[in-house]
Amino acid sequence: MKKQVLFISIILLFGLGAIAQTTIRGCDVSSYQATPNWTQAKATGITFAIAKASEGITIKDASFISNMVNGTAAGVVMGSYHFARAENNTAVAEANYFVSVAGPYIKSGNLPPALDLEDPPGGTALTSYFSSANLTAWVQSWMTTVKAATGITPLLYTSGGIANYLNSSLTAYGLWTADPDGSISAVPSKTYLGAWPAETIKQYSFTGTITGISGQVDLDVFNGTQAAFNIL
Repeated sequence: MKKQVLFISIILLFGLGAIAQTTIRGCDVSSYQATPNWTQAKATGITFAIAKASEGITIKDASFISNMVNGTAAGVVMGSYHFARAENNTAVAEANYFVSVAGPYIKSGNLPPALDLEDPPGGTALTSYFSSANLTAWVQSWMTTVKAATGITPLLYTSGGIANYLNSSLTAYGLWTADPDGSISAVPSKTYLGAWPAETIKQYSFTGTITGISGQVDLDVFNGTQAAFNIL
């Protein structure tokens, strides 16, 4: 009996280790995190990072290029995102500006580009500016323009409230959901997914800490296997 228990314990130990090894963790950063030491961050188990590239049609993130270059050099799989100011600009103008900034880094070997769609600074909800149909059309136009320019299908980052406001036609794009419940388990409540059956990436904390990155940082986890991540 003792041998049997020991054998089962070994199986459980190695089984749990295998599960842990398939947890693909990441973070998202902007100039608020200054100049990360990506080698140190990688050593903590960070596999990927998504860096802010642009906002609206005039703002280029000051840390974007250094994040992309240094993160890649450290072995972190990098991606880029654009903070939408949909209440101020057309989707095509914003998409073209994003590509002008991030275009050289939207390629095989990096994560797909992402549209960050959230309430604008100032306190007025984005849904106050758009009907569901019009906001869906804005997002679709941005996605179509970036895909046409780069050949790569973007992801959509948004909150549960906005995800539920958007039409189901956008589920053709992977969802990076904001669900800061602190759990690394990539299984958010359906209220965070809208019409999407599942998320591609879950942002599970707004207040994480990572060695090598100053201050608080958003933490993310990929919902899938290593093979699926490699394909992405």
